[in-house]
Amino acid sequence: MNTPSDLLAEAHRKIQAGGLDEAREILQQILASDKSQSEAWNLLGWIQSQQKNFPEAIESIGRAVAMHPTEPSLHRNLGFVYQSATEFDEAVSCFERAAQLAPQDGNVHNELGVALQAKKDYETAVRHLREAVRLQPSVPLFHQNLAEVLGNLGQHEEAVAQYEEAIALAPNDAGLRNGSGVMLQATGKHDTAIDRFREALAAAPNHPLYENNLAAALQSIGEDEEAITHFENILRTMPDSSDTYVNIGNFHLARNDLDSAAHHFSRAIAIDPSHFVAHNNLGSTLLDQGKFSEAAGHFEKSLQSNPEYAPAYFNLSDLALNKKFRFTDEQIHKIQMLVSGGDLPPESASAMLFAVGNHFDSCENYAEAFRAYGVANHIQRQINEAKNIPLDLEEREALTEAVIQLFDQAYFDDLPATGSDSEIPIFVVGMPRSGSTLIEQIISSHPDAVAAGELEEVGRLATKIFPRRITSKKAFPFCLQDADPATLHETAQQYLEHLQQHDAVAPHWKELSRVIDKMWHNFFYLGFLYTLFPKARIIHSRRDAMDIGLSCFARRLHAVHWSWDLEQIGYFYRLYDQLMQHWRKVLPIPMYEVDYESLTQNPEAETRKLIDFCGLSWDDRCLAFHENQTAVRTASRIQVREPIYQSSIGRWKNYAKELAPLKTAIDSH
Repeated sequence: MNTPSDLLAEAHRKIQAGGLDEAREILQQILASDKSQSEAWNLLGWIQSQQKNFPEAIESIGRAVAMHPTEPSLHRNLGFVYQSATEFDEAVSCFERAAQLAPQDGNVHNELGVALQAKKDYETAVRHLREAVRLQPSVPLFHQNLAEVLGNLGQHEEAVAQYEEAIALAPNDAGLRNGSGVMLQATGKHDTAIDRFREALAAAPNHPLYENNLAAALQSIGEDEEAITHFENILRTMPDSSDTYVNIGNFHLARNDLDSAAHHFSRAIAIDPSHFVAHNNLGSTLLDQGKFSEAAGHFEKSLQSNPEYAPAYFNLSDLALNKKFRFTDEQIHKIQMLVSGGDLPPESASAMLFAVGNHFDSCENYAEAFRAYGVANHIQRQINEAKNIPLDLEEREALTEAVIQLFDQAYFDDLPATGSDSEIPIFVVGMPRSGSTLIEQIISSHPDAVAAGELEEVGRLATKIFPRRITSKKAFPFCLQDADPATLHETAQQYLEHLQQHDAVAPHWKELSRVIDKMWHNFFYLGFLYTLFPKARIIHSRRDAMDIGLSCFARRLHAVHWSWDLEQIGYFYRLYDQLMQHWRKVLPIPMYEVDYESLTQNPEAETRKLIDFCGLSWDDRCLAFHENQTAVRTASRIQVREPIYQSSIGRWKNYAKELAPLKTAIDSH
């Protein structure tokens, strides 16, 4: 006759052979005759957990715990079951008890840290994971788990260090190299991140996650062609990967190819109708195309799938601010509860508060609107500080002084040669939120003109390409002192080729007379641009300084880091104004200045003068700019789909008291 020990041994053999059902029957046989067999209860609970019978597993292992309450391994096993059942509070309690019983066991602290991470109690999780690493520093998994939680806290530099410790311990682990790449990417070290992703992919060829991360990192530094190759490779091995269709859609969206973007987002939704990112991004694409009702529908579907998805709330608030959507009181309450709960990532909390601000602004509750904007911007400043992202105002001040010093009257009087006599480029410059998108839409409504959007190419040529091309040791702008006619011509041609290859421009290049580059901060480079293109048109978009400041503060301008603080906005405005006054004095060509207020109050007269300055014949379509189907991907993408209106003029007065620091900063010349 088989003893309980014999039967337990047989159950173990069945488990090793994959026979869980047979093992379960043997264990039940043991317990039917002797319910005091704690090892049988524990093993039965493990089998039930593997078979997703969590309530039964909890009861079985719970019986074992009741028999041996001081055995830490039983508390750990019960914690694993609770964690598998997503009952994280109970899991944490079990691991805490195990840690009390075995405080020198690094495994217990690691398991407790992972459970706390699942509860989003990152601070406590870090303490236990650090203890696990201290107790057993040679375990790569402990370093990896600590790195992940540090990443949750935004401490990406230390997270990278922990991943590198893990890699040193397990150099052939592809997952560790991928994880390090993720954290490096978060710190902005894109090149090093790409190296890590390539290493991970070399160790695990065609791994979809690693290849996706490599493609996304390549895309972030402008290596679009290689990025799309990797995305398409993922689809060859995983044709039903909805996430990859979303990534390819994002690729096309970044290139302003809205039809292709919409196609890929729609494919993702066809595969996974609950894909909230795909719905949001399709909605955003439709918004760029002026299809407001369809866009709102996809934003709402996104929130149906994920009620905490901040970008969808923010996009809906953009529609609400422009009277194209109205939040219900229940929705606003939901957003406020999510933010006050403290569990949201900072970026999500900030986006939701901007949404709340937009809602209250549209309801003319300006006090509540500004309160929400203020907290949202405060969170953004904290995010920047955590990521060590500088405001770069000192750098911009130094650049302003250097530009004024080099590009004086003598520079232009003595200029021996210029780059190109092309009249194709139109450069629209000015502060963000000054009306430049409206100007772009008006001009691009002309059949002989195309909008290329906000291109980074001028800044890249001025600060990176040009100094290397002339092998100058001087930075911009002083590198221009070493320029020669051939290099100027080559650089001008490179810019024109960049325009020609732009998705919106390429199909029409041979018929075009003008292409609009509305990168607003090109006002730093107007002297450089004249040197390259003395026959180009320069248009300065102007608007009331206080209206600009409020609009920057309330619009969540992702890459404009000084826009999170009223005093910094005022400081940057003074630099801009100082530089524009200088250009008025020294530029050899006229710079056409468009006042937003005049354009909205006298649209036909101002539009005719604008089109005439551009050297284009009059076309009535320029007055119907809101019917222009050109993709618009700036913060003004909704306003420019409407006929000209004046409601934004003097909007700052609704917030006059709150904007006192901005006014002081602007006025303190």
